[in-house]
Amino acid sequence: MKTKNILIKILILLIITLNNSCDLENPSEPENEGKLPPIIESAYKSKTTIKVGELINLSVTASDPQGLDLYYMWTFGAVDGENFVNGNFVSSEELKNVTWQAKEIWSNVPDKNYGVIKFRCDVYNMYNTATTYIQLTVYP
Repeated sequence: MKTKNILIKILILLIITLNNSCDLENPSEPENEGKLPPIIESAYKSKTTIKVGELINLSVTASDPQGLDLYYMWTFGAVDGENFVNGNFVSSEELKNVTWQAKEIWSNVPDKNYGVIKFRCDVYNMYNTATTYIQLTVYP
């Protein structure tokens, strides 16, 4: 019985501690309320097509309506119904201007001798994100 009372007291203290450590003043108002997403003005690729082994420069021009700092994250992925192109960023993928190199084409669509890749750039201001895409064809 004494052990049960101690456990109940510990549980109550734990609940009080957790409740005090959470900021629950008004959970209906998210901290990003009123914050606008960045505005992507343009997306650019230095070439319309490249060959395996070649480099391409990609860039995004964006601004923030509130004047907040902008952060960038580039990724790449497959395009449905197309051969996938493997490659890597030779510069940091966290910049507004990046360089990417095509390494190989994975042929899963035999009647096509080229691959297509889609780049995604997320531009965020710590509250909201804006996204743009750039598609590229790569030849052997």
